[in-house]
Amino acid sequence: MKVVAEPNSTALAPHGFDFCPGCGYGSVLLALTDVVAELDQKPVFMVDIGCVDFMTAHMPGDVIMGPHGRTGALASGYKRMQPDRLVCAIQGDGGFMGLGAAESLHTAVRGEQITIIVLNNGVLADTGGQLAATTLAGKATSTTPLGRGPQHGPPLPFLEMLATLGGVAYAERVAIDSALGVRRVRRAIAKAFEVQRSGAGLSIIEVLSPCPTHWRMDSVQAWEYISESVRTVYPTGVLADRRDTGDT
Repeated sequence: MKVVAEPNSTALAPHGFDFCPGCGYGSVLLALTDVVAELDQKPVFMVDIGCVDFMTAHMPGDVIMGPHGRTGALASGYKRMQPDRLVCAIQGDGGFMGLGAAESLHTAVRGEQITIIVLNNGVLADTGGQLAATTLAGKATSTTPLGRGPQHGPPLPFLEMLATLGGVAYAERVAIDSALGVRRVRRAIAKAFEVQRSGAGLSIIEVLSPCPTHWRMDSVQAWEYISESVRTVYPTGVLADRRDTGDT
């Protein structure tokens, strides 16, 4: 038997992760750790409130936690005071697109020289699986047991909105629904750090991440749900790349 991949033991820590079984956050953390290992300096990480705060003990660098949804503002201020540091904000979809939507919007408008990784699992998972801005139509949550209906509005295409802004130098959406998807997460994160180093503007990676616990399905079904349902509403791919041309 040949080992083709092995989790980073430093990131895992002696007792492993605290994420629910099948959660995609651990895959993102391992991908991030692999990318940082190839950098000549460790980033400083700004972690939001939510399931992402379970990452704090495993981050490959210094960690600062800020108020819920305000991580983009915190990271922007730090970067302006420490312009030579690589700064990476980690947020869930609830913090980035819901509670902190104003901070996220103005961070993009200003073209802050930071990297933001957004983990989109379509629910407010840390507080009980409530309806989020990104919950798909018809999807049941703890606060919408009959499913998201017309009265709740459609899922918010927030990354598409931000990608139209000139301050966003690079925006890509990737998905954890296959082994190839995990590799694409790693490549996208590496590219986002390159953009930050170039000084071109804000770089954002949105990761469609499974949440078997609040989706009430097993891990295999969660991957299939992303492939068959979530990606039809939130297509993966590069939404903006202004590094070379300056085009919108």
